[in-house]
Amino acid sequence: MTALTDRELNRALLARQGLLAPFDADVPIAEVVRRTGALQSQQWTTVPIGLWARTSGFDPAAVWAALDAGDLITGTLLRGTLHVVDAQEYPAYAAHAAAHLPLARAKGTDPAGLERLAADLVTACRGTVMSADATRDFADAWVAEHPDEIDAAELEQQQASRWRNLRAHPRLVRVPERGGYGSKTPSHFAAAPRRAALPAETAALEVLVRAHLRAFGPAAPADVASWLGTRVSTVQRVVDGADDLEVLAGPGRGSLVDLVDAPRPDGDVEVPARFLPAFDNVILAYDASRRGRIVRSEDGPRIWGGRNLRIDPLVLIDGMAAGKWSSAASRSLATVTVQPFQRVPAAARRAVEAAAVSLTALLHPRAADTRVQWSTP
Repeated sequence: MTALTDRELNRALLARQGLLAPFDADVPIAEVVRRTGALQSQQWTTVPIGLWARTSGFDPAAVWAALDAGDLITGTLLRGTLHVVDAQEYPAYAAHAAAHLPLARAKGTDPAGLERLAADLVTACRGTVMSADATRDFADAWVAEHPDEIDAAELEQQQASRWRNLRAHPRLVRVPERGGYGSKTPSHFAAAPRRAALPAETAALEVLVRAHLRAFGPAAPADVASWLGTRVSTVQRVVDGADDLEVLAGPGRGSLVDLVDAPRPDGDVEVPARFLPAFDNVILAYDASRRGRIVRSEDGPRIWGGRNLRIDPLVLIDGMAAGKWSSAASRSLATVTVQPFQRVPAAARRAVEAAAVSLTALLHPRAADTRVQWSTP
């Protein structure tokens, strides 16, 4: 068995993510999200940037329309973080979250009362929306009516956190306060669609393991487990019981798994320069020790592990993370600042600068001109 190289794994990742050749404009945006994986969205501005990087002729209005129509759903899902997911796969993500995001905060307390409170809150949110403060008021009023339902130590921690765990319930989804979705982070809560019956955890994992491989494979069970926020042994059981997956040799001694007949382009395929948003999945889809396909080992400390585990917006050159970027606009001029990790050849600089013009058309549509400034590596 010939081992796949990091460069071949890079091209496989980029092909599946629409970063080698963007998805056609006529592919529904919910389908793009399904193919490329749940979008981490606690920083809401990253959602349109990530989809712009992957879609030809991208229009942010398509994202807001898909959210309005219920084709996309926003909720607290993988790793307890806000994500945008395809509505068809939402039940699997929600079932997984329900199994891994306990309502209780205090150790050793009976969660039965919290579960009844959560069920009543979901019912109260059906057909309406609640602010975070309204969910807190609902919970406090419920406790007053059911004074013995929740252990005193648990209640103290829940109220100190303003019932944060309750709002992270996967049966609650994020929605705008009023009107349609847009560039403002949806800050209110509603009940998830009734059609989204949650599967058993095992069935959910079977969907999500394949969702990861479809978007990011070939990958090791450790990568899938890191993305899902679960144990490697749990993922390995799904892999061992599957007959539609194949085992491949990866760089070094490790083996990888992938969907049969998934795209794996030649490692020499040329790749356009790309701008990616903060917290992009091309980084988060892999265990931090296994990101060689997209990040050079010497650049890893510059990308993750800092304050709040933030991953900054990245520039890809030849498919690899080659620097960070930021943008600002003043009157008619948009400025994109690129902080490269190493010296960038002239041809690659020109490619990055051309991509920056398209980026500023998305971020600063009123700007008449774009300037790219480069910092010293």
